[in-house]
Order: sequence, then C-alpha cells, then structure tokens
Amino acid sequence: MHLDVQDLRNFYYRSTLGRAAQKAVRDQLVRLWPEAKGQTVVGFGFAVPLLRPYIAEARRVTGLMPGPQGVMP
Repeated sequence: MHLDVQDLRNFYYRSTLGRAAQKAVRDQLVRLWPEAKGQTVVGFGFAVPLLRPYIAEARRVTGLMPGPQGVMP
C-alpha cells in the first residue's frame, strides 16, 4: 500500500505534527550521517523532506518514489 504523494506532502509540509515529525527524523538522520560532501545521496519513498540538509554539499541528491505513490510537482 502506498500513500498518495499529495497526502504525504500535505502532512509533512502543511501540518504542525508533520513538520515536527519531519524535523525529528531529519535531525536523527543528520546525526547518524553528518557529512555527504561529494557523495550521491538517494532517498526512496517520501524522503524529500529528509534530503534538504545534503543539497548544499552532496555531489547529487535524488528522491525516488514508487510509481503508485504519484508525482510531486
């Protein structure tokens, strides 16, 4: 079962609980994987909110989503 990308986006970007969850998970990810300089960083699923800290220094940052999840504009 895949959640629709629009529902995920609305939760993670437009709700207080979603923004808090996004920050908590992202902070833990950055703590476990603090540096990505020159690396390729790929997230699968609705990982886009978690990839932002890596955009500045990583060689490449890519978010992959399964087809049934939909497309995020």
